[in-house]
Amino acid sequence: MEELAPSLQFCLTLRFAIENGSSVFVASKKGIQSISGDFALDLTALIVAHEQGRSLSQSELRSTSLYRRALIEVVAAGLKGEPIIKQIAEIEAELCAACEAEVDNFVAKLPIRALLPLMLMQFPAFLLLVLGPIMSELTRGLNS
Repeated sequence: MEELAPSLQFCLTLRFAIENGSSVFVASKKGIQSISGDFALDLTALIVAHEQGRSLSQSELRSTSLYRRALIEVVAAGLKGEPIIKQIAEIEAELCAACEAEVDNFVAKLPIRALLPLMLMQFPAFLLLVLGPIMSELTRGLNS
């Protein structure tokens, strides 16, 4: 979920700012402040490229996530003056579904992860408690 959460956070910040009347440029700058990592660097590079009057190529991006690349493309279109609120809402819905799927996958693996400490630490300790007195009696019987 670490890879999806910054994208979703930026998407929500961007959508709320645009719905409140901010431009895509101002909303993007506000959204970049709420995230960190490679995605923030890619968005910053997009803003800088826009200010310099050039377009950002796909080879310049650090992000490998399809959601992040799609979000960057939508923001680039918005910086050119195209309406993007509908696409932002669609990406937001897809990101929410992907986050829910990742959480469900994590929760499905949780019982197995919880059994590992039991099997590696508690079960051997229980065996020592059960077999300890038996071994003690056996060594006493062999010594006498």
